Amino acid sequence: MAAADGILAMSAYAQQLAGSELPDDCFGARIQRAVERGEIERSRCPMLFIDYLAPSLDTTISAIGNAVWLFATHPDQWRLLREDPDRVKAAFNEALRNESPISCFTRESAGQLAFGHGEHACVGMGLARLEGAAVLTALVERVGTISLAGPPVRKRNNLIRSFASLPVEVSAA
Repeated sequence: MAAADGILAMSAYAQQLAGSELPDDCFGARIQRAVERGEIERSRCPMLFIDYLAPSLDTTISAIGNAVWLFATHPDQWRLLREDPDRVKAAFNEALRNESPISCFTRESAGQLAFGHGEHACVGMGLARLEGAAVLTALVERVGTISLAGPPVRKRNNLIRSFASLPVEVSAA
C-alpha cells in the first residue's frame, strides 16, 4: 500500500510540474516546448517527467553502489584512480561496463550497454554519468581506502542489478 501511495504522489507531482513554469534550460521545459509545437500530446507530458525521474533513481544509485563494490574488491584500481583523479569519468564508465545496473538489455553489441541503446537508450544517461562522476570525485578527494566490512547482499530484482546491503569501511585520505 505504501508503494501505491508513493506512485500516486509522484503522479500528482508530475501533473503539477507539467503545468508549471520551468527554467528554460531544464529537461522538463524541453518537454513542454515539444508539447507546444505539437510533437508530444499534452496528456503524455506528466508521464515523460516520471519516465525521466523515476528510473534514474534506482539505476543511478545502483550504478554508484556497484562502483563502490568494484573499488572495495579491487583496491589497486582505487589507488590508481586516487593517483589520477582526472580519470573519474572513465572509471565510472568502466564500472558501468563491468557491473551494469540494468541486466535485461541485449548484449549483442560489443559496446557498453549500461544505459540501453537505440529507442531504449536512457534519456537520463548524461545526468547519471554526471552524478556518478560527482560521487566518485568526492570519494577520491576524501577516502584513502575502501574495503568490504562484511558480506554484500544483492537485491533480488529481475531488472536492476544492485545491492540490498553493501557494508564497507573507508579510511580518510
